Amino acid sequence: MSDTSMSNDEYEQCRLLMVQCITLITCAAGATALSYSLPLDDKTPYHTSTLTGADWVCELLDGHPEQI
Repeated sequence: MSDTSMSNDEYEQCRLLMVQCITLITCAAGATALSYSLPLDDKTPYHTSTLTGADWVCELLDGHPEQI
């Protein structure tokens, strides 16, 4: 056997390390995608006023600070 060839044990350890790295990268990518997508799914409606006309405009101007 030459110095550059791997034994079966070394090959198996290398293969397991590669599988672990791929698993870790896949989990990290999934967690990242989940952390970015959760705020998009958790939407709270804010156009819920029953007012119309001038009363609606006054509510927009004086109402919730995140709306206008």
